[in-house]
Amino acid sequence: MIYTSSKNTAQHWIITPLFLLSALIICLLSTGCSDPRATLTGQVIKRYSDVPVIDADLSINGDISAIMDINQKLAIWNNETQQLVNAWSAKHFNQVQYHVVLSGDNQVVATAGKNWLSLFSTSTGEKLASWQVSGFDPEATISQLLLDDSGNKIFIGLTEGSVVVVDLAKSQRSQFQLHDGVINKLLLADRGEAVLSGSFDGMVSFWQIDTGESLWQKQQKFRVTGLALDGLKQQVFISDALNSQQILNFSLDQEASQSSSQTPVQLDYLQRFRTFRAAIFLSDGRRLVTASSKYQIYLWDVKSGQELAQGNIRSFSMGSTVLDFARDHQGNVISLSSDGVLQRWSIAAVIQ
Repeated sequence: MIYTSSKNTAQHWIITPLFLLSALIICLLSTGCSDPRATLTGQVIKRYSDVPVIDADLSINGDISAIMDINQKLAIWNNETQQLVNAWSAKHFNQVQYHVVLSGDNQVVATAGKNWLSLFSTSTGEKLASWQVSGFDPEATISQLLLDDSGNKIFIGLTEGSVVVVDLAKSQRSQFQLHDGVINKLLLADRGEAVLSGSFDGMVSFWQIDTGESLWQKQQKFRVTGLALDGLKQQVFISDALNSQQILNFSLDQEASQSSSQTPVQLDYLQRFRTFRAAIFLSDGRRLVTASSKYQIYLWDVKSGQELAQGNIRSFSMGSTVLDFARDHQGNVISLSSDGVLQRWSIAAVIQ
């Protein structure tokens, strides 16, 4: 700050950028300008892998973990007892594996490489099925997996933007061209009758699994990186690769879905942009937990988009990030990281 004066003019104070920066630093260090956000602290339950994890999936209630590590070991863990349920080595797979997902009842685990998919029983270890997956484009490869509650329906997202739907109970196979880019998000909705998909083309699409008919769409400017539905399937969180993170309210009723969209809530933060990957709504739908592309997690107010709390996962490598979230029976959030670390986050203690 510079002081100037003259005989014929009043005294002036000229505020320089350097002064503003200094004042801001002093303010942040003082108690009067302390960060109002609470701190999220996660309890480490178990580290399941000493090597990096390629992909992992948590059961709906967070009681089971499925982990594929870089050594091509697939392991199923009971998170309540921290005991190994079953495991498979590289010899059980036709090619290098990149994707893993559990069925809703935890009885089946699916794993896939670029174009081979296998199903295993989590309890007996038996290989239930295995087949080669092809797209409309012969160069298309598998980019995402989803199983229904029983594991009888398999949804296979491909890099060409199509989704293959296999119904094992009916011996049926369908394929729908839904996007113009890589499918990287698949979520089951509407009592298993519809799927919400996200893609590198920036489109989020809600579609019927029997016909592929699109019931609702939302276009982002950049590729979709995060996608989550609340417990009632009435709110959706969408994050793209730059600076658009929206929470939308919409009905998943087939007749109302086109018209029930409301003005989206934007997540509110000071940085120029953030990128979110994993995300989960709390059971009451009033709070949202998101994970960055690195080791940070955030708690948000769904109605206002305000950031309420922030924390860091336990990391053992530079690239550590959250691969999946779940909610346990007590309402805690469970996270599983690319370091194989399982953590429990008591959100209720933060927001009380």
